[in-house]
Amino acid sequence: MQLVAYFHKEKQVHERPNIMGIDVNAKHIAVSIITPKGKVLLQTYFGKHIWAKRKKIIERRSFLQSVNAKQKIKSIKHYEKNFVETNLAQSIKQMVSLAVKYDSSIAIENLHRFAPKGRSFNRKIMRIRF
Repeated sequence: MQLVAYFHKEKQVHERPNIMGIDVNAKHIAVSIITPKGKVLLQTYFGKHIWAKRKKIIERRSFLQSVNAKQKIKSIKHYEKNFVETNLAQSIKQMVSLAVKYDSSIAIENLHRFAPKGRSFNRKIMRIRF
């Protein structure tokens, strides 16, 4: 015996009048909300404080590696991961609330364009937890 089920859901998706463009850079995330006529409603940056904190953590980890403090390096690694993930989640929540407030669609840049840029630039991009 076989049981076959077919579900079909029709949902009307209304066109949103504005567009929120998100540009991911090495140090922060730029957000712009634009009307169809080209008027900029909002332009802001998220995550600036994340890079500043990560830079301090990287310097601290470098020092700890020089004195061979393996246990401290593990704890600072977990601290950095938790800090970045928490703050990125908060930034994403703020971006979504802005999109709802301005009734805009979200457009994110194509991240494949980072591939041919070079080793140090790729390393900076890959350190970002998306």
